[in-house]
Amino acid sequence: MFSVDQIKNYIEAQTGLSLSPCDFFSGLQLHNGETYFNFLLSERYSESREVFNLERLAKNSAFVYRIEPNGMSRVAIFFH
Repeated sequence: MFSVDQIKNYIEAQTGLSLSPCDFFSGLQLHNGETYFNFLLSERYSESREVFNLERLAKNSAFVYRIEPNGMSRVAIFFH
């Protein structure tokens, strides 16, 4: 299992984004057997350019496979 810092570093290296853990962040989360963690966006999810980069990463990565809104300016990043 990878640490949150390793995953964060991987995503930042692949996308050029600087991710901030959610202020309610409590490490890795599990939902319906899927592992994810939350990061804050600089804009609302629906308006964020960061989401485009994250979704593109999810489509092309075997490691990160899904991005979902998890609040107005929070994103859940699901990974294997």
